[in-house]
Amino acid sequence: MTSPPKEALLCKRLGIGAALSVVALVICEASNRWVPLPDRQTRMAAATRMASCEAALAAEKRSRGVPVRVQDDPAGTGLIGPPHSAIVTDNSTVEVKRTAANPNLAAAVVRLLSDLGVGPGDPVAISMTGSMPGANLAVLTATEAIGARAAVVVSVGPSMWGASDPEFTWLDMEAALRAKGLLRTMPLFATPGGQADNARGLPAEAVKLMRASADRNGTRLVRPVTVAQAVELRLSAFRQALGGPPKAFVNVGGGAASYGTAFNATIAPGPVIQPDFASTLEPSGVMYEMLSTGVPVINLHQMTDVARSLGLPLDYVEQAPLGEPKSLYAAKRRPLTVLVPVTVVLVLALVLLLRIGGVVPLAVTREVVSGAAETLDEPKDVRP
Repeated sequence: MTSPPKEALLCKRLGIGAALSVVALVICEASNRWVPLPDRQTRMAAATRMASCEAALAAEKRSRGVPVRVQDDPAGTGLIGPPHSAIVTDNSTVEVKRTAANPNLAAAVVRLLSDLGVGPGDPVAISMTGSMPGANLAVLTATEAIGARAAVVVSVGPSMWGASDPEFTWLDMEAALRAKGLLRTMPLFATPGGQADNARGLPAEAVKLMRASADRNGTRLVRPVTVAQAVELRLSAFRQALGGPPKAFVNVGGGAASYGTAFNATIAPGPVIQPDFASTLEPSGVMYEMLSTGVPVINLHQMTDVARSLGLPLDYVEQAPLGEPKSLYAAKRRPLTVLVPVTVVLVLALVLLLRIGGVVPLAVTREVVSGAAETLDEPKDVRP
């Protein structure tokens, strides 16, 4: 049975309307433009400074006779250490350390801090380890680019491929960068890190090497007896240095004092944790204390997941251009000068297609409705 003429015309015009809608969508998408974000210059300044720091660290390593391991650090960041040494505290992968070495991570940290309302002069508490020098550098260059007041405590002990050369620990790295005028932030004090934040389980030589690193860089090394003491030392130092609660707490790495318990380290998400997550954590660690008092947390630990959420590429084996990905520096905007005319034209076209010539007459509509009602009233064939 053939369709009535008006139904055929209606189908044809609906097809034309669908095609017009697709054309309108393509025109609108093609009109998208990247518009620089208001703080683009701050983000770019942080990324540029981080790239400069990496170049300086690679040069400093060579000048000190510390090898830059090309097979592990093909981008020449100077941030990748050996997999094994007396001060290494935990396992890891080199890909994670290279992912954190991307200078554009500094721009991402600016975004995270800005999203939490951190601006010039605002207090920020930071706990970092020697495990991910790239993420440490991203946080410091970001806070300095914003102009925030940072209070930093460092755990020297790294995991594999971190700042794991005893002659070039994280304390050596940041001291070299301060001497070159590339960083200003000085840690309040340092701890050994590792189990219980006191290098428990490491050889006695490890603590001697860490203390030597702290001494030559003018940093006080404190060895807490318990995790609880390590937590209180940090909280007290942050309060004294910042004069009150911070606007945000930044954790880099898997420091025992930051998490407090292995359970907290397992479930804590990233890159941002809001205060209401405190009820999910065990009541231990700097992170819990911050969240429970209403301070949001930026958590840079599981770097593969963090990089994905920030739109950053995994691994960093060659120097990436600053400003990539674009979404860290600009936002897509569709100009109203294109959107409004296209929308008006599309709506008018669809109205004309459906109304001209009486394509949707009232009588046909009633017939369709009546037929549907009759079909629904028909008794069903129920077989035994």
